[in-house]
Amino acid sequence: SGPSDSDLDPERFYEDDYLPVLRRFACRLIDELGPITLEDLVARVSRAHQFKRAGKQIRAQVQRAVSKARARTEVRGLVFWPDRQEPQKVVGYRG
Repeated sequence: SGPSDSDLDPERFYEDDYLPVLRRFACRLIDELGPITLEDLVARVSRAHQFKRAGKQIRAQVQRAVSKARARTEVRGLVFWPDRQEPQKVVGYRG
């Protein structure tokens, strides 16, 4: 299991030594909710850190944290896949 929300520290969000915490949290979200778009992942990570909005810097940091940690496909934007799920070219709509 990854870090709990209480481990999250908005003050340290951009620090290099915070990346592993961010990675574990984002990967937990991907594994629970995925496949998930980068936009949705960034929005959820942002909210969890009590940021008012998810700007380019937050997006870049989230992408940096998970870029090598989970498989991803690109169809109209990045989509990250849960650890034990094979990425698909076409994602069925679940909604």
